[in-house]
Amino acid sequence: MNDDFIEFKSKFNLIKQRGYIKSLYKDNGGAGKMFETLLNKKLDNKSLPDFKNIEIKTTTGLNKYPITLFSCTPSKSTYSSEKVLEYLINNYGYNVSNNCKCLMINIQENKIKYCKNKYGFMIKVSYKWKKIYLCIFYNRRIFDTSIYWHFNDIKNIFDKKLKYLVCVRYHNRIINNEKYFYYERSYCYCLKNFEDIIFAIKQGIISINLNLSISNGILRYHGINFVIYENDLEKIYNVI
Repeated sequence: MNDDFIEFKSKFNLIKQRGYIKSLYKDNGGAGKMFETLLNKKLDNKSLPDFKNIEIKTTTGLNKYPITLFSCTPSKSTYSSEKVLEYLINNYGYNVSNNCKCLMINIQENKIKYCKNKYGFMIKVSYKWKKIYLCIFYNRRIFDTSIYWHFNDIKNIFDKKLKYLVCVRYHNRIINNEKYFYYERSYCYCLKNFEDIIFAIKQGIISINLNLSISNGILRYHGINFVIYENDLEKIYNVI
């Protein structure tokens, strides 16, 4: 165990000893935000680890929902990141109201999932081209394969942010309409190798959540997230 993990464990144990701690945050991500606040970390959206070289994920330990590893906008030839998002929502989003379109779907390798507008989505890993293609179908025929994530983009994210990972297990309770968190345990992980990540995507162990909307012409990006269930972390990480 490296020095960063040792320092983290020391700080975690001090937080754990405090028992249930009143949260300053009331949203769904409150447990993670509160834990970072307890570490004296300023909240940010930087593409860097949360604590020294360690990325922190908070979880209840229930396998109902996956953990978001990272968010990554795909590429399309000559398009900027924002134009790719606009292309996706404008062409393949489904109407929620007269002024709002959404594109919210979880996609995997070799498993087509259809939205309300009859477009289907699947990803396909190409070792030859070193890309993960977003394959879009219509009437069960391939319609668009112009959008992709390059292997190097994924590798850079893991090298910079996700080489070392800690999952913090917590419980929550409501007391007098206030939310409290108890941070019970922490699990330390070290990334195996990049090939295991691509294999996990190919096997559907890592999937992608598309979560976009456009309302009154305003694009709202809620994340294109690569997700994994906590129980599957050991397929890409070694436990420390």
